[in-house]
Amino acid sequence: MNLSKVIIVPKITTYEFDRKFYGLTHDELIAKYMREGVNPEKIIRDHESHTQSVLELKKFFHESQFVHRDQFTREPATNADLVIALGGDDHFQYVPHVIDDTLVM
Repeated sequence: MNLSKVIIVPKITTYEFDRKFYGLTHDELIAKYMREGVNPEKIIRDHESHTQSVLELKKFFHESQFVHRDQFTREPATNADLVIALGGDDHFQYVPHVIDDTLVM
């Protein structure tokens, strides 16, 4: 397998989604979570863990091989030997729906 033909599609963390969706700063989002009785520590911990996983993969793969989930289409996967769906169960179910015959891990 040609490692230059691997595409990595990281998930969107809850923290990233909420910051973008609500248009809030970090502190504003933490305050929102607290008002709603949501545990911000778990959300932040999960976000940091995912971010660390992405950084680890960036030691082995070029930045251009990372495709943000919002920008992931059939086109980047067409010439790939492998697509790595970096995320949880829902993310792993989402990624194969976008591609045809490319191997997914």
